[in-house]
Amino acid sequence: MTHVQERIRDASLMKLVICRLLNWTDLEYGEFQYKCGCLYLQHYISNDPQGIDELLQHKLFWNWWKNQWHNRDFAYMIDSEQQLDKLSISNKRLLYMHAHDPKMLAMEIAPNSIILGEAYKKMIGELVKMEVV
Repeated sequence: MTHVQERIRDASLMKLVICRLLNWTDLEYGEFQYKCGCLYLQHYISNDPQGIDELLQHKLFWNWWKNQWHNRDFAYMIDSEQQLDKLSISNKRLLYMHAHDPKMLAMEIAPNSIILGEAYKKMIGELVKMEVV
């Protein structure tokens, strides 16, 4: 099994654990992850709506985001392990949402230059095509 395959397997298992812990469906988990990814970009590059739109369509960004998400899920479980059994589901959810707060994440993490470069290269190519037509 490759490292990438191991990360995908670990992320899937972590997702199951988180869904059980928060009493969420797979869909609720995915919708929250997607919504936070969109909001993250709005905080990270708020002055570039076209760049945000481009990154939202880029597979590299979403793969990076899911990897960062898995890291946060893991930290949530490790940091909160002792407390989680004592908390209500609503408090577990609040703690989880805080760990994945898009505004906070925009200050703490950043996509690497490959992700941003590829997305901007595509966007500039589209702009050039529009100008030529």
